[in-house]
Amino acid sequence: MKLKDIEKSTNKNLYLLFLSVLVGLTAGFLASLYRLALEKAETWGLSIYRFVSSHLIFIPLLILGLAFLAFVVTFFMKKYPMSSGSGIPQVKGQLQGYFKNNWFTTAFAKFIAGTLAMFAGLSLGREGPSVQLGASMGQMFSSRLAETERHKRILIASGASAGLSAAFNAPLSGVMFTLEEVFKYFSPLILLTCMTSAMVADMVARIMFGSGPVFHFQIVGSIELSNYWLLIILGIILLILLIVIVSNVKVVPQAHAYVIERLGTYHVTWSTGLHVKIPFIDKISKKVSLNEQVIDFPPQHGVNKTIPSC
Repeated sequence: MKLKDIEKSTNKNLYLLFLSVLVGLTAGFLASLYRLALEKAETWGLSIYRFVSSHLIFIPLLILGLAFLAFVVTFFMKKYPMSSGSGIPQVKGQLQGYFKNNWFTTAFAKFIAGTLAMFAGLSLGREGPSVQLGASMGQMFSSRLAETERHKRILIASGASAGLSAAFNAPLSGVMFTLEEVFKYFSPLILLTCMTSAMVADMVARIMFGSGPVFHFQIVGSIELSNYWLLIILGIILLILLIVIVSNVKVVPQAHAYVIERLGTYHVTWSTGLHVKIPFIDKISKKVSLNEQVIDFPPQHGVNKTIPSC
């Protein structure tokens, strides 16, 4: 039996799992390559800026270079609009059927434009682009090897999960991203394919970059276990503060007014909207309704004087 024929057999879920491995390999490699390109571009860009800062005569050349980079990036954004933006909204829109995407041009433009933007010194994160690059790899396989529309969507989402996993060495984050942001519902098949792609992509990233953390935080101290009771007291204090703050935020409804006293004297009248009063100092002395009200009066007795007829 040919590999493609498994899609039409009873073992099509096994076939989809095999495709998710391929998606994880390619998405992990492309996202890791993009991560490496951004690191190199940032290093080279900073070196150029440091050199120009000490040799001011090269400032005109720097400006011309930045203008050229801006022209190239703008060209890619206009020529391939799906490559603009962070990438995550584009992937979600594609899976929901709002966008038509060419996986090759989107991945190519995203990779080149993102690297050039980082080289120019712009602030650029790799989360969104890695998600879109991974989704493009998923679309590459799904457009050729998947038969059903549902399996195509699953492979694209698996690629997005793999891209995020490779970007930060975080396979669990990639899976949770797909379940929460893309599908918004749980399915054993979706979980299995996305987890497979994310784990394979993480393996590729660890081969290229090692198993060290992406973000390094220096821990300067920690709380001793015997002092954990202080955290309980801190939690109680924060809870009391939260209750006080929330209880002093008031919303005046339509056609109402609140009379506010401060330290026992009239201060202001609140109209419709959101207001905050100072705890223990301000007081709502009266709530006035501005609606028309019907007041019933008790029956009134009157004396009628009979006028004699002429």
